Amino acid sequence: MVNLSALSTELIKKGWKLAMDVEPVLPGMKGDIEYVSFLRADEIFISDEELVERAFDLGAELGQRDAEWLVEHQGMLSECPEEVRYLLFPGTAWEHLNGAWLYVYLYRTGKEEKKWDLYVLWMDFGFSDRVRLVRPAQATS
Repeated sequence: MVNLSALSTELIKKGWKLAMDVEPVLPGMKGDIEYVSFLRADEIFISDEELVERAFDLGAELGQRDAEWLVEHQGMLSECPEEVRYLLFPGTAWEHLNGAWLYVYLYRTGKEEKKWDLYVLWMDFGFSDRVRLVRPAQATS
């Protein structure tokens, strides 16, 4: 039997179905995470479809279960740059009967406390440099 999170249970009750969900990476991982920008030098924002494609190209396609784990282990997020307010987790997608899609993200609340909370986001607008993707830190050579 699958143990559903409170967020998953709420979305299912509201008519959403899980369309895509990658396996979690962060629980049990040794090492750090890094915050990945998806914008190219000449861009100020990109579309939702482009962002999801780039996330997979960059190896930063973590999903909802990783986001939920980070909420419980907020110390892992202490090195996130101040200007970043959103961390997107495009490895999980929820689809509604009307065709709309939701993705999971963390939002930084509070200036002093720097607490991250879990939310879902309609994928129908562009993304700017205040958003980052998350992945396990890449080894540098």
